[in-house]
Amino acid sequence: MTAETHKQPLSERLEPYIAIIGPMVMILAILVFMGIVEPARYFRTTNLNLILLDAALYMPMAMTMTFVITQRGIDLSIGSIAALSGIIMAFLIKQYGYSVYVAVPIAIMLGALMGLINGLIITRFNVPDLIGTLAMDLVYRGFALVLAKGLVLARFPDFLTDIGRGQIPGFVPIPVLIGIATMIGGYLLLTRSYFGRYTIAIGSNPEAAELTGISVNRHKVFAYACILRVVAWPSARAGVARAAAPTTAEPRRNFLRFSPLSVVHTSVSCARDSR
Repeated sequence: MTAETHKQPLSERLEPYIAIIGPMVMILAILVFMGIVEPARYFRTTNLNLILLDAALYMPMAMTMTFVITQRGIDLSIGSIAALSGIIMAFLIKQYGYSVYVAVPIAIMLGALMGLINGLIITRFNVPDLIGTLAMDLVYRGFALVLAKGLVLARFPDFLTDIGRGQIPGFVPIPVLIGIATMIGGYLLLTRSYFGRYTIAIGSNPEAAELTGISVNRHKVFAYACILRVVAWPSARAGVARAAAPTTAEPRRNFLRFSPLSVVHTSVSCARDSR
């Protein structure tokens, strides 16, 4: 430890860790409060499993949003992409008799395609991220409503329901494992790969990144589409899991728009820690 470190105030030494400490303190405060108000019911295993299952649906989307927000973007359509991909998957299985092993990859690739469309609208037509993705959110949501025609599809194959609500005996639910694996894969991609480094560089200074030889617009399209990397499938995978979790699929069971907000702090802290 150097002499300069000793001279730094405590607040400056803790500043790099505030992004982690802040949310942890909030979670601890909620746990303490609920432990006092409802100690018998809140800490039941079944209740904790429900909390983890609900959080697992948003982990893949949050990881995708980390890349988008780190490069100074935003995607408000990610919830509708997940919903539409889940509806398409459900229709392929229930109405057209496709195998799960065919329907799921198709839904995932369609989710990536919708992200690609968002990226092209933003980079090729110079539409602001907020406006472009908000408009596409309405488009994808409308497609889901028209496609479903008010129908509620249910009774999916066991393999699919296991993805949405299965559990390894004596261990955590399968969706939680998928969500954690996605978060770990995305973290490694962001901090240990050229793709992640380029994302951070673009978010720090797009003009400087362009001068170093990074194709900023192409990279932005890849980040929105997530076609060629580990996080190629999160939003569509979340839609698949969302459809499977309650064993029914309908367009009104949509993801709320707080998914972008839930990852803003994570994105900023990742970019700050990687400088």
